[in-house]
Amino acid sequence: MFTKTKKSFAKLFVFALAVAMIAATLSACISASESPDKTALQSAITSAEAIKSATTYSEYTQASRTAFENALDAAQTVNNKSNATQSEIDTAKNNLTTAQNALVKDQTPVAVDKTDLAAAISSAQAIIDDEDYENDYGELARGAFELVLSASVEVYDNANATQAQVDGATTSLLAAIELLTDNGGEEVAEVNKAELAAAIDDAQAIIDGEDYETDYAETDRETFELALAAAVEVFENDEATQAEVDEAVSDLLAAIDALTNDGGEEVAEVDKAELEAAISDAQAIIDGENYGTDYAEADREAFELALAAAVEVFENDEATQAEVDEAVSDLLVAIDALTGEGEE
Repeated sequence: MFTKTKKSFAKLFVFALAVAMIAATLSACISASESPDKTALQSAITSAEAIKSATTYSEYTQASRTAFENALDAAQTVNNKSNATQSEIDTAKNNLTTAQNALVKDQTPVAVDKTDLAAAISSAQAIIDDEDYENDYGELARGAFELVLSASVEVYDNANATQAQVDGATTSLLAAIELLTDNGGEEVAEVNKAELAAAIDDAQAIIDGEDYETDYAETDRETFELALAAAVEVFENDEATQAEVDEAVSDLLAAIDALTNDGGEEVAEVDKAELEAAISDAQAIIDGENYGTDYAEADREAFELALAAAVEVFENDEATQAEVDEAVSDLLVAIDALTGEGEE
């Protein structure tokens, strides 16, 4: 009996041990499958790093920045820790979020030094107040300089201007002073327009000539008049440079030469006698009492188109002799085609 009970106890012990081993194995598997999640921590770290690298980060108080940076360092340490527990991860994330929310803007007013800007404004104003200012510097240069000065004065008068804005205005104004006095502000050299005036007078004399319209073709006159208008525009421009004036002189003289020597010989009289006779013959055919019955409609239409084209050339005062001769030829062919081959 005792032996039997002993054997039963041994079996029960072995069974219990096996169950315990299985439970331990399952627990290890479950623990291995449930690795800590760092996603929220990593997101918080990314957000915190963006705040720290922003240009406005320095606007927060030193104390709140220190606490924030300590929390960020701690969070990065936990994130880099391979065996960090979920509890450590969550704590680091929460501490970082709390420190980020606790960042406080520094309300301490910063003294802005406007001494250099005031000195630059004074120097600029002295240049403007000089009696030779308008004579020594061109209108465009003065305009640009005064715009920079006006902007600088606006910054100087702004009680809320930052040191960066003041420094920027000072730099811009000093650069404008240097540009005006050293590079862009030499005394404006007087532009000599005498040659341009003479060329304009010569061109106008040609236009005023009584034979201008008959001596020169319309297209040549139009080109010439455009060149004259451009020259007059430069002459009347008070800001025109010597280079622009010289170019206008050159262009106008070339236009005068082109009109009078190359493109402006007296227009040769175009002989339209043959064309007129051909048109008269064609019109006589149309006016014939049997025109509508002697010729097919299609032939009549083609003939009348040729006649209309010939009349258009005849009435064109700018038509060349070549165009007139071609119109004569085309109309004679049309007459021949109608009367010789086009009869019904």
